[in-house]
Amino acid sequence: YDKAAHIAHEAHQKGMTLREAALASGHVTAEQFDKVVVPRSMVGNPRKDAGLE
Repeated sequence: YDKAAHIAHEAHQKGMTLREAALASGHVTAEQFDKVVVPRSMVGNPRKDAGLE
């Protein structure tokens, strides 16, 4: 949590994307970031997308 919060803060302060800030931090690789951060899964209605509604 602390590392993620720091990355988000840095991104906001420096006008960077979260991906740019995460990679610059050295805490994750591009592959790790892309595997974990999937914007589509963060928006919309996951139940509807899964055909449950």
